[in-house]
Amino acid sequence: MGLPPSRRISECALAKALFTDHLHQHHAPFADSSGYDLNHGLMGVKNRVAQASSAQGVEHGINAAGRTFVHDTIPTNTRNVAARVDLKCSTPGDHAAFTRAGREIHAVEKPENALPQPIESMTMRPTSPRVQSPIDRLPNELLCAIFLLTGDPSPVSGFPRDQDMHDNGLHPFAVKLYSQAAVTIGRVCSRWMHVACGFPALWTVVDVTYPGARATAILKRCLKYSAGLPLVLWLSRRVNPDDSYYGVDPRFMRLVAANAHRWVEISIQLGDECHALQPLIALPPGSFTALRRARIEFALIHVTDNSLDTLLWRSFYTSPHLVALDWNRTQYIQYSLSSAPLRQLTELGVYSTEPGMLLPILLNCTALEVLFVHIDWPWGPEEDNGTIPLASPVCLPRLRALALRGPYDWAPLFSVLEAPSLKRLDLSHMDIKHADIEKMLRRSSAGLMMLTVYWPAMDQGDNIIALLHSPAMRHLRVVRYECAYPGASEFGWEESFDLRPSVPSHMYYTTRYAEAEEYYRMICTTTNPGVV
Repeated sequence: MGLPPSRRISECALAKALFTDHLHQHHAPFADSSGYDLNHGLMGVKNRVAQASSAQGVEHGINAAGRTFVHDTIPTNTRNVAARVDLKCSTPGDHAAFTRAGREIHAVEKPENALPQPIESMTMRPTSPRVQSPIDRLPNELLCAIFLLTGDPSPVSGFPRDQDMHDNGLHPFAVKLYSQAAVTIGRVCSRWMHVACGFPALWTVVDVTYPGARATAILKRCLKYSAGLPLVLWLSRRVNPDDSYYGVDPRFMRLVAANAHRWVEISIQLGDECHALQPLIALPPGSFTALRRARIEFALIHVTDNSLDTLLWRSFYTSPHLVALDWNRTQYIQYSLSSAPLRQLTELGVYSTEPGMLLPILLNCTALEVLFVHIDWPWGPEEDNGTIPLASPVCLPRLRALALRGPYDWAPLFSVLEAPSLKRLDLSHMDIKHADIEKMLRRSSAGLMMLTVYWPAMDQGDNIIALLHSPAMRHLRVVRYECAYPGASEFGWEESFDLRPSVPSHMYYTTRYAEAEEYYRMICTTTNPGVV
């Protein structure tokens, strides 16, 4: 259905390039996902979509306020899209999902109290061209680029990251789903409907809240209009827990399994609905041939070596293209060290890991570019009172972003790590051992460009100042420092130290995550395009 195959945008390399740019905006290491406004073009889209949402209710789109988030900038390679979207070509099937909404929208646009004009006066009045609003004058390629910006990132997207230190400030209940925004866009007017239906990249993100009947309908729609492009699945119950009221729809995971070869990312965040994974487990090994990124989280189940979530991990590990993993349970790390393709991983997040697991990860994941390690409270006296047992030299030649969290003595890691490509270091909930960090940077000959210190332990001010003024920090350009909440000193966290007066003048200082990410991205784009 939709535009004839010869007219679909997906038939050219452009749509695939737009899809790639669209995914990259969510996968930058520890990156912000909020972005900035595109002035008149985006405001016009927001207003039109808000009108459509008001006419149709809030079930399938952006809220009445038209709240949207923009992700970075419009993709650059959007030329020649207009020539491939033939607004004159459509089929009755395309109108089926949007017709009733279209009639209501046109009824809203037509004034109800407009007086009929006498025929004589109408014939005598000179004709003039209809004045178009700025949004109506936008070319199709710009509309397509803006349409990609009308949703919000899912809570399960953008890993690896620390959900506290790298918080974009968007509450899960406020997330506006891409897949629902795409439907609302098509209800604005006939032109937008044809552009949306003929733009497969708009339907490549299947972001749903629960594997129920509503999610099945969304997935069917995305499969229909995505025209064979690679797909992303973001499944997060946190966005709308009420969607679980009617239970799991077995058709949803069966559809996911039937299209296993198309998924480039599968990120799942549920409670105890592990039984829903059965259709995926039944697939033969090697079915997820295109999978690059994976995250599995079931908060309310007991993980074992043969539980369904562990079996699904093993199925994911057979993908030859798997490069990014997010292990949020200690058991996932334990059961994966012997089966995961560690040497091909470029991005890895490990949460609540045991200190003894860190060394085998570092020694085997030699291709890492982004690493986040969260070690919780000390596990006991056998771990030397919070000291990480590391002795062997560790070389990660491609590592450019390192984030560490936990009240441990990280000196053993800094004493053995060599990371010549390191550009940013994010530290959370720890003592700042400036001498150990300086030695690691000098030994690596690394030019660190961004430093984040989030919720440091008490009395770390002098150490942080010494680190900022160290010769090893001569390339540093972005400093983000954030204390804990008032009263946190009772639990050992700094709550009042002001770092601003001690920051060198050539460094950009902020306490805000979004500002730091945007400035860092700008610097990386200017000094080394393509590397963030």
